[in-house]
Amino acid sequence: MLLDDLIEKKLINPPQFLRTNTMYMTIMGSHAYGVADTSDKTKMPDYDIYGFAIPPKDYIFPALRGEIAGFGKRGPTFDKPWQQHHVIDKEANGGYGKEWDFQIANIVRYFELCRNGNPNWIDSLFTPVNCVIHSTAVGQLVRDNRKLFISKKVWATFRGYAFSNIHKTATKNYVVVGKFEHAHKIPVGITLDDVKSQMFARKIDLNVINDYEEFADVLEEIELRRYQANLGGLLFPEYEPTGLSLDMLSETEIIQYFFLLKACPKNMSVRKDFVAEKGSDTKLMYHLFRLLDEVEQLLQNGEMDLQRGKDAMKAIRRGDWKEEDLIQWAQEKEHELDIAFTNCKLPDEPDEMTLKKLLLECLEMHYGSLEKAISLPGQEEHILRQIAQLVAKYN
Repeated sequence: MLLDDLIEKKLINPPQFLRTNTMYMTIMGSHAYGVADTSDKTKMPDYDIYGFAIPPKDYIFPALRGEIAGFGKRGPTFDKPWQQHHVIDKEANGGYGKEWDFQIANIVRYFELCRNGNPNWIDSLFTPVNCVIHSTAVGQLVRDNRKLFISKKVWATFRGYAFSNIHKTATKNYVVVGKFEHAHKIPVGITLDDVKSQMFARKIDLNVINDYEEFADVLEEIELRRYQANLGGLLFPEYEPTGLSLDMLSETEIIQYFFLLKACPKNMSVRKDFVAEKGSDTKLMYHLFRLLDEVEQLLQNGEMDLQRGKDAMKAIRRGDWKEEDLIQWAQEKEHELDIAFTNCKLPDEPDEMTLKKLLLECLEMHYGSLEKAISLPGQEEHILRQIAQLVAKYN
């Protein structure tokens, strides 16, 4: 399994139980959506991995270790998904490397996220089969029953995620990167891959840096204030490169530059694209299309093909769609989907008892009997019915 390989290489450090208790892992992102550029085999690909695991029994049923809810100290938990980002395996891909980003949730949390219609976690149940890189019998059981998680709730959550992409803007990231490049006289055309290559050459290990989002936010604010003060608010004044290259940047500056570029669209000359497109972000725009296309399928029949709109998504990523045209399309599609929502036959929300039964079945498949961990209403009646059936069978 992938986790075993990366643990053996000392590239990741997940909770110990994940190694044997991970039930399901799938590739997400551009590979799952069918829009990844795989034409250059020498280019290091990156993969987003989502999945779920079953922690030790007392993590889910803490009463088994004597805990009383709300009293005293809590024992170990697995409430938040395990995450590790920018895991770079230099030996993979024929020596060209692979980069991994992981999010592995507690199965209970996974059920809740999907039950509440979270688009990213719902997507993880509908990835193409060839994107599923690990699945036990429990993982397959959950995937086989994925329609149980789908309800009318998805319209609100998917619409919210979709239209947030209109309001999100990478402008401030472009501004900061542009000022950083100007201040350090970095030549035009430097890409994120160039920076990664420089980091490899210097043996800078990014695998030990896990809190990218928090780090980037802090760094961004610091850099923005600094360069606004130093450059008098000018965005990208013209200058002649002085011959300085990435070789001349300090290790700290290389790491700063990496994180600033990572916060912007991948492998783009940020200064050029920001000036040319005035801050438009084709990655954000294609997600607007993708999410509306996905929820349309869910409202129709509770199923979806993540790659149905891949040709349109590729066109958006290439810049073939004008931003205003895409937004107009999205607004018209929203009106259509409001009508589809009204007429769809999905339940208002998933059936909680049915999903609870599925969750308990998964836990029993892994742990064995839950008799000492949980008492189910109606369990006695169920047992009596089984006894009556056996008596009738042999009379």
